[in-house]
Amino acid sequence: MDKNELIDSLDYKKVDIKFLVISGSPRSEKISRSAILAQEVIAGAQEIDAVEIIRYSFGNKRIAPLHVGANVKDAAKDDFDAFHEKWLEADAVIWSVPIYHMGPPSLVRAALNRLSDLTISSSRDADQSYLPRPSKVVSAVVQGNSRYGGQEITMQYLMQHAHQMRCLWVSADMPESYHGVCAHVLTAEGLRADKGVMNMARELGRRAAETAKFVKAGLMLSENWLPDEYYPSRTDAGLIDRHLSA
Repeated sequence: MDKNELIDSLDYKKVDIKFLVISGSPRSEKISRSAILAQEVIAGAQEIDAVEIIRYSFGNKRIAPLHVGANVKDAAKDDFDAFHEKWLEADAVIWSVPIYHMGPPSLVRAALNRLSDLTISSSRDADQSYLPRPSKVVSAVVQGNSRYGGQEITMQYLMQHAHQMRCLWVSADMPESYHGVCAHVLTAEGLRADKGVMNMARELGRRAAETAKFVKAGLMLSENWLPDEYYPSRTDAGLIDRHLSA
C-alpha cells in the first residue's frame, strides 16, 4: 500500500470526536461571562462534521482540594467525579475561565490538581512503568475585567497542566491569538459587542475540532505500531485500554 492509499483508507469527515467545553466560573451560567465565550467556542466547533459537544460548568459546584500524594479515595464526596468522567471521554477540551487573583478559580485549580494526582496514582497502583498519553487537544479562553489582569499568566497555568497531562495545546489564528484567546471584559453586553474576541473564540473552537479529528485519525491509523500508552482508558484515569485495536 503506498502513501496515498493509506491516507484514502480513512474518511476524515467521518472521524467522530467528543468536544468538551468547560465553563470554569463558579457563578451560575445565567450570569457568567465565561459561559458566553464557551457558547461561541461551541459554535465554532459545530462548523466541523461529526463533532459531539459535551458541556461542563463549575457553576454552583463543589470540588474539594487535595494535596499531591494524598489518597484520592479519601476525598470528600463532591462534584469531581462528574468532571473527571467528562474529561476522560473527551478528544478535545476547551476551558473558558475568568481570572481570580492571577490564575483560574480555586475550584478549577483543585480539579486540575486532583486530575493529575489521580492519573499518577492510578498508573502506580496498576504497576505501570509509564504514564498514559491522552493526546487530547486542549486550549482556553481567559477573560478578566482588567486589561492586563493576568490573562496570559492564567493561560500559562492551564497550558502547563495540559503539557503535564501529555496533551496537545492549540491556539486560534495569529496574529490575534498566540496561545489561546485572552479578553478584557467589563460587562456581558460589552463582551457580546466585542466582535474581535467573539470571532477568536469561535475560531478557537473550529481549530481545536479540526486538530482533534486528525489526531484521532492518526491514532486510528497507527494503532498497530504505537505503544500502549497512546491508548489510555476513557473511563479510568491512569489506565490503558487499546479500545481502537482490531
